[in-house]
Amino acid sequence: MGEIQYVPLSVTVGYFALVTIIGIYYTRKATSALDEYYVAGRTVGPIINAIAVVMAIGSAASFMGFLGMGYKLGFLLTLCISASAITGYVWTQFMYSGPLRRHGKFTLVDFLSERYPTPYIRPISALLISIFFFAYLIPQYKGGGVVADSLLGLDFTTGVILTAIIVLVYTSLGGMWAVTWNAVIQGIVALSVLLGLSVTAFYLLGGWNGALIAATQNKPLLMAINPKIPWLLYVGVYTAIFIFMGTAPHVVMRALTSKTARTARLTMAIVSVLAILLYFVSYVGIILGGAAFFPKLKDPDFIVVEQVKAFWHPIGAGLTVAAIMAAIMSTTDAMLLAIAAHIQHDLIELIKPDISERTKVIIAASVIIVASILAILLTLFAFRAELIGVMVTLLTGAIGSSFFWPLVLGIWWPRATKWGGLFGVLSGSITYSTLELMKVLPKFAAVFPALIISFLFTVLVSLMTSPPSKAELSLVLRMHKLSDEEYEQLKARYG
Repeated sequence: MGEIQYVPLSVTVGYFALVTIIGIYYTRKATSALDEYYVAGRTVGPIINAIAVVMAIGSAASFMGFLGMGYKLGFLLTLCISASAITGYVWTQFMYSGPLRRHGKFTLVDFLSERYPTPYIRPISALLISIFFFAYLIPQYKGGGVVADSLLGLDFTTGVILTAIIVLVYTSLGGMWAVTWNAVIQGIVALSVLLGLSVTAFYLLGGWNGALIAATQNKPLLMAINPKIPWLLYVGVYTAIFIFMGTAPHVVMRALTSKTARTARLTMAIVSVLAILLYFVSYVGIILGGAAFFPKLKDPDFIVVEQVKAFWHPIGAGLTVAAIMAAIMSTTDAMLLAIAAHIQHDLIELIKPDISERTKVIIAASVIIVASILAILLTLFAFRAELIGVMVTLLTGAIGSSFFWPLVLGIWWPRATKWGGLFGVLSGSITYSTLELMKVLPKFAAVFPALIISFLFTVLVSLMTSPPSKAELSLVLRMHKLSDEEYEQLKARYG
């Protein structure tokens, strides 16, 4: 812990006060009904929702960890991350957003349980998502601790607890309304800071040529293929992030907040443009600047922090803290809201379905509080030394391996059956987790066999079991707005 930096701290406190006020403001609206709490009454417009999607995905990894991975392992890895994010958003726009909005429920598990109506799919999927998302909180809280320690002069523990408390307050109070409007503010601040830091690096280094020369003199392999890195690592990173963009349950929840299916697609189109600014334009200058000015960083996660401390006024440092905290909190609040939705809506309601709307909201808020406290303890005492980018990439692979094919085939292949969907989820999750724990493949490469096995189980088990029921085909009809004639053709084909 160093000397407290009062100017950056004042800016950060002001920012925290603003987002807390927003959460309090939306308390009454959000707690009036579960639809308001989880999906903001399904009335969010495309621009607002697009910024919220980017910030929900744009975690501590996007604003710290992925930049650090690019700095350490080379710009090719950054290109993989950028390309996977952008193409993943485009894939989501065309493949998921419209059908999921027409489906019109709260969560990914809602879709899976209706499309694959076995008694097991809901609790298993909800439990998997809750575990993965709970683990996802840990690198976010670590990022908050690192920033508070480096730029504010607070100790790591204080930073972790402060980050968690602010997110806890406005998420549990305001639900998706608070999350959405805070994400707008956070998105504007975060994108402005990263783009500003990229421009600063190019300016100080004399433009593109100067930045490239200075950076590669210090790190000759920065812009080249590193022969020490297996190609499966690059492809694994791309694949893990790509499949996560479409299957991330909190992105699914974002699609469900859209006014219409058309609005959901327009939202993802805007997201793709914002992703180019975030993952490519801003990353280039920051990574080149980090390699040029700070070629021997002990912890690559500090690449943004060190440049801000060196080149910006303390007010700029305060805005940077606010920006990084914005990214951390936007992801964290989305994760917490998704965890609450899955535990309350997909687990507790299976046991006691007749509880009141008000009680459901209270349960959801209680889940958020408990998850936050447990994540704080694990961050402080178990995972403090882990790299942010590595933790996040591993978790994106876990989520995508479990749900990518059951989601895709459930929407676009009417022959997919309830047992095929269930075995697709289980086989993908078990394969990925087992291979990563055994470390028999290069890091991040377990996603490939997991995806293959999940696809094979979904297809083969579907073909071996009874065709989908009329209710399941009716869901396909609703998602794709098929005509009565097209529906009869489906019915004739699949029984």
